Parts: sequence; structure tokens; C-alpha cells
Amino acid sequence: MPKLPRGLKRRSNGTFFMRDCRNGKDRWISFGKDRVEACRRYREFLKKRDGFPQRSDLLIEQLALRWLETYVPTARNQASGRLAASWVWKYLVPFFGAKRAERINDDDLRSYRLWLEKMPARGGKCLSPETVRHVLSDVRCMFNWAVDAGYLSVSPMPRRLLPRIPIRLPDALSEEETDALVAIADPHGFVVRLGLATALRWGDLVKVERKHVRNGMIEVEIGKTGDVRRIPLRPEIASEIRARIGPLVPFSAKSKGSFTRTVRRRSGVRRFHIHMLRHSAAMMMLREGWRLEAVQEILGHKSVTTTQRYARFSEQMVRSEAERLWGTGGSAGKTVANP
Repeated sequence: MPKLPRGLKRRSNGTFFMRDCRNGKDRWISFGKDRVEACRRYREFLKKRDGFPQRSDLLIEQLALRWLETYVPTARNQASGRLAASWVWKYLVPFFGAKRAERINDDDLRSYRLWLEKMPARGGKCLSPETVRHVLSDVRCMFNWAVDAGYLSVSPMPRRLLPRIPIRLPDALSEEETDALVAIADPHGFVVRLGLATALRWGDLVKVERKHVRNGMIEVEIGKTGDVRRIPLRPEIASEIRARIGPLVPFSAKSKGSFTRTVRRRSGVRRFHIHMLRHSAAMMMLREGWRLEAVQEILGHKSVTTTQRYARFSEQMVRSEAERLWGTGGSAGKTVANP
């Protein structure tokens, strides 16, 4: 049996009701004991109260606008809200146009995915599978919200619509590249060392100040989630920080591109980009024996599954580990004789 729309309750005697608050006063509205009829009357009441179009006339553009106005600001931060709005007006509304939300079916959404996969992106390439998955995830969220809010009777999202993303190794630095980067002159060299020590994103790294360092740890508010993260500092980077005052990174959030170009020129590492410091720091911690849960806390991942990407060894690391354990001296690929 499908669950009740959000806001519709059932009393012990079988009567369905809702609580409506207007002008600081609560009132309890009953919709009877018949489940189907109660759901219908409940949705009709919401549409009349909110001045929203009837379900048969509800356009996908109106549904998306309502979702952006009510759900997104209360469930996501400002940056995620802007991204969701851009995907709605750039992809969802142009594809479905003035189609009624109630008439969208699973074949329409499969066609929408195929259309997204052919959409041009930067550099003349098509949208990446990751972007297509994010766009479709927002569409699924919108339809689920519409069902809970009573605007739709059922979500049209089919199963297994989102593209499968192959697991890839993080784009980390090699030991030679790391040595070349940390050896460049300050202040760029210090910023590289600080990024490798804290695994912070660029937007959070440029906000770190000397006053945020307490008892050998950095306490910084993360812009992506708003949470306060406490990151332990290595002794060598902690001694460098003690000699500084004010902001630790003498660059702004908008100077990411110029910083990257300068580091590439001075170090000779042409493939360097800022986020590689975060990937390299995570893999360095795991190689040193840090617990996966501790690395997850430092990186700020909500799920340990995201952190597990860094625990995967590359082919070269697997070969080196086999040679170390077997003592074959380069013969890891040879056939092992039966004992």
C-alpha cells in the first residue's frame, strides 16, 4: 500500500486528518475514513489553499519553480541551490517545454536521459556521465517532493534510469611530482604544503587564518556544508604556521587559475591542479596507516563509500606490494610454481 502524502495523518479510529496553521492558529481538518477519497480531498485542499493550479493543468515548469522556491532553499546550501536552478532552466524546462507534469511517463524520462547525453558542454564535448547523473538525481528529487506535497499521485521516475559511473582512481600526485611541488619558493610552496597537510578544498584553504590554529589543530568552517572541521596538523607544517600571522594563504578564492599556472611553471608539473592536493593528502594518510573513518572525518565525506575510493591501489602499487611480500625482485608477473 503506498504511503500517505506528507502532512496527512491517520487517527486511531481510522479517520484521516491534517493540521493547518494560519495566522498563528492551528485547526484540524478531517477528510473521512476512506483512504483514496481522503488523499484526493487532501490534495484538493492544498491546491485551493496555496492557489496552485489543478493537477490536470500543472505544467512541468510550474512544478519545478515550486520545488525551487520551497524545497531547495530549506534542504540545500546556497551554491547547491544555484546549481539546481541552472539545471532546471538549462535542461529540464527546454526539453519538456509546456508539457503537463501528470502526463510525463518513464519513456519520456528515458528520452530525456538520451537527450542529456548528447548535449554539448565546454570544449565541444558532451555532458559527462557524472553531470547527467546529477541532473537526473535532481529530477528524481523533484518528483518525490511533488508526491509528498500532494501535487502528483505517483512519481514517474523509472528504475535504473541514472547512468552507472565507473569507479576511477583519484587523480593524485606521484612522489616525484610531490617533491617538485613542495620545493618551489614561498608563498606558493607553503600553500602547496598546507594543502597536502590539511586536504582542504581551495575555497576553504584561502579562508584559513592563524587564529584558526588551536592545540595543533585547524578549526575551519567548511563552505560546502557549513560544518566546522577540526584537522590535526603535522609537526613540520605546524612549526611553519607559528611564524605567521593573519591569513595563511595570501591569495583570494578567485585567483585559483593564476595560482595553478604559476605552480605549473615553477615546478614543471604540467598536469597539476589544486584538487590534486586533496586527493594526494587522502592517499598519503591511508598509506601511513590512518583508519578509513579518520580520513573520512578529515575530508568531510558524509558516506565512507566516497572515502573508499582513496583506498584502492593502482596497478603499480599492487605490483610493488606483491614484490615486497614475495621478495621476487621484479618477478611478480611470473608464474608461481606449485609447492
